[in-house]
Amino acid sequence: MVSTLPERILAAYADLTSRPGGGIHLADLRAQLADVDADELDRALVEMDDRRDIQLEPDPDRAGLTTEMRAAAVRLAGRDMHLMRKVER
Repeated sequence: MVSTLPERILAAYADLTSRPGGGIHLADLRAQLADVDADELDRALVEMDDRRDIQLEPDPDRAGLTTEMRAAAVRLAGRDMHLMRKVER
């Protein structure tokens, strides 16, 4: 059973990605973890990025972002991050 939020995030990532190391939109992650408070999820994502468990990235296709994708972004280092990928070790 997956219990911690980081474990839930990684399990949701595995469900949402089609290949190891592939990027997913945070909007999709938030939809999969809809029961988690947005601020709590943001904190967990930033902590996981700091530990290099995941990598948060801006979407290079800014023009293609929907309102939902923009709203799901995590602000990090003064930039909106729309994508997440698991760091493969």
